[in-house]
Order: sequence, then structure tokens, then C-alpha cells
Amino acid sequence: GSIFPLGTTTNTFEVTDAAGLETSCSFTVTVVDNQVPTLTAIANRNENLGASCSFAILDYTGLTNAADNCTPTGSIIKTQLPVSGTLISGHNTTQLITITANDGNGNTESTTFTITLKDVTAPTTPTLTAINVGQCSGTPTAPTTTDNCAGIVTGTPNLSFPITTQGVTVVTWTFSDGNGNSTTANQSVTVLDNIVPTITAQANIATTTNTACTATGLALGT
Repeated sequence: GSIFPLGTTTNTFEVTDAAGLETSCSFTVTVVDNQVPTLTAIANRNENLGASCSFAILDYTGLTNAADNCTPTGSIIKTQLPVSGTLISGHNTTQLITITANDGNGNTESTTFTITLKDVTAPTTPTLTAINVGQCSGTPTAPTTTDNCAGIVTGTPNLSFPITTQGVTVVTWTFSDGNGNSTTANQSVTVLDNIVPTITAQANIATTTNTACTATGLALGT
């Protein structure tokens, strides 16, 4: 019924007979810890990309609780791969994270989960200057802006070109990064006919009257 601690314990037994003679013997009992520690599970999670479309992996060891039959919780060593600070990038990129617990007695256990990178940053909203595209009709050049993941993004208009309406038309440009993020900007586009029409003058005409005392069928200016 004896309880032996972890490690090696020396046990010595002494025997004395009725004549007072004594003898003894010793042996050791070695208790080996062969039970791995336990780790609570970590749910898969999303992480948002930064301004450079990259993400520095965090230290996730605090998200799991470790326990062991022999080693106190505070003495269990938890490590992580990839290590915190490792840079990964790209919308919808996935990375498997492995956290391992070591009880210091040669026993380890691991738990894994996956992080998925998400681009949640819209393209930069540009400031668009007003433009004049022609006398009777015109098509404005599609403006561009920048995005943390997509780079250069070209705007898509809310109407069809060319513009034929005289005066100012407000075009709404939408800039989408392909990852579900977008922004809009308005631009005033002017079609302005400021050229007066031309006429070809006719030379003076001398003609005779008809029976009604009028003149008809004359070719006038255009």
C-alpha cells in the first residue's frame, strides 16, 4: 500500500531474529511518468490583413490550457509553430498552427488549429477632378486608386459611355479590390457645345416675278 513519488526510491528492509541477529536488504523502486499532458482545443479563427496585405502570426499559446498528472500547470512548457512574428500574406491564405505542451519528463502533446487571413480594407477613396470630354459627346478615362492587397484598382462607371447629354453629368465610379471590399467616388463630366453654327452666305439674287408677282424656287444660303 506504499505510495512512491516520481523518480527512484531506495527501500531498505531490516530483520532481527529472536537471538538478536540482524540482516537487511535494499532495492529501488523507479516510477516513470509516461502520461502525456493534455491541451484544450482551439477553434479555427480568422485574422485581418494589415496595410501591406500581410499578417504577423500572434502568440496563441495562451488560448489553450495545459494539464499534466505530474507536472504543475505553471511548469508545463508550451511552444508554437510557426513562431509568433512569422509573416504570412494574401486574402484567404490558411496557416496551420501547432501548439505543443512538454511536461519536462519526456512527454509531449500537441493541438492544432487553422487561421485564415481576410482582407477587410477597402481601396483608398480617390478625389476626382471635374473634366470636360467634348463638344457633342465624350468618354472619360477610367480613374484608378490603390488597395492594400490588389494594388492598382480601376474604377467601374455607373452608366454607359459615351455621354451625349449637354451639360454636367455626375459619374459614380466604383473601385472594387476583388476581395469583397469597395469604395465609390463621384466625378463631374461636362459635355459642352460652345461652337456657334456656320452658314454659307448666298450672293445677291436678281430674278423676275411670276404671274402672281412673286419669285419662287430660289437657292438660298445653307
